[in-house]
Amino acid sequence: MAGAFVGSLHFIWSGLVALGFAQSILDFVHQIHFLDNPYVVAPFGFKRMFALVVVTFIGGYIAGFALSWIVNKIHKQSPVSA
Repeated sequence: MAGAFVGSLHFIWSGLVALGFAQSILDFVHQIHFLDNPYVVAPFGFKRMFALVVVTFIGGYIAGFALSWIVNKIHKQSPVSA
């Protein structure tokens, strides 16, 4: 579930890059945090988009699996109180 969520966020970001809205969003986010934006959004490419979505999906899947494993281990070890 975490992998799908993180992957879909990066898919949306790729869409914003493709439509030309990403740079203005990036500039705005930096501005409201009192920062100068040193980054420039690169041109859109399907190979780059695919790699971004796949890598973030896998990373989100691994992180979600690890966190759920930890939470399950903690809950199994804690005594149940009524």
